Amino acid sequence: MRRRMMFHGSAVVTLVMSAAGDLIAEPKVSAIGLLDEESDADAEYLQNAASAVQEQIRNMPKGKKTDDYSVEETARIAARRYFEAEFHKKPQTRVHLVRV
Repeated sequence: MRRRMMFHGSAVVTLVMSAAGDLIAEPKVSAIGLLDEESDADAEYLQNAASAVQEQIRNMPKGKKTDDYSVEETARIAARRYFEAEFHKKPQTRVHLVRV
């Protein structure tokens, strides 16, 4: 895992959802060792990654949106696919899901 993080970086996706499975806020994506959040150019990549995650969450079947594991996996895979498509890297990706 450490070797992967050294070469591919690490990504964290934070989701805030209702108990019913609705997104309450836009996803937040951080990519440590891959992008600089303070750079304007990199901020656009992070926003696009968040949009990719949001789209996949919205397209999930309603019944799956209440299952934490399904939501986390959907978000994790969406973020990894985005970074792989843009940078040809597969960062170690974690999802923080907050239910309100």
